[in-house]
Amino acid sequence: MGWMSDSGCFLLALGIESGNQEILDKINKGITLDKIRSGIALCKKYKMKLSTYFIIGFPWDNRETVNNTVKFARELKSDFTEFIVPYPLAGTEFYDIARQHNLFKEDELLSKGIFIRSCIHTFSLSRDELTKLRNNALLKVYFNPAYIFMMLGKMESLSMVGNYMLRGLQKIWYIIKHNLQKSC
Repeated sequence: MGWMSDSGCFLLALGIESGNQEILDKINKGITLDKIRSGIALCKKYKMKLSTYFIIGFPWDNRETVNNTVKFARELKSDFTEFIVPYPLAGTEFYDIARQHNLFKEDELLSKGIFIRSCIHTFSLSRDELTKLRNNALLKVYFNPAYIFMMLGKMESLSMVGNYMLRGLQKIWYIIKHNLQKSC
């Protein structure tokens, strides 16, 4: 990490996937929540900006596992956090599992907005529920006062504040717009 920092690396993007250990085990992630915490702490020690990515909509996801993921994302205090709904790409293990359990309709896979609106459902959550949970997760992270104050403390200029505010407003508009539309 020191070498990366010394060479000019300032941002790391990490695909964490889930904040629930059972889900991480089922997708064979090969890591524990405690190891993720340790890795994040190391990144922060070297003052790396962090962009973390989570998936909401694994076949085994339910309200509790999604809530665990959102809670974990907030705990990590990344600079940027994204929640996506998974997309079953043909030839992947995820596709095979989702197809075997009829978690999607083949003719709906190429619908517009696939990474914003869910094209699949889980064993216990509908497509619409997944979409709402994903959008609510973003709002819970980005409208958390602790996050807002953390980011304001990192601002180096007024133009940076303006850029972050613009991006935040764009994200809010995107969520509102897609909440008004139906799923795939």
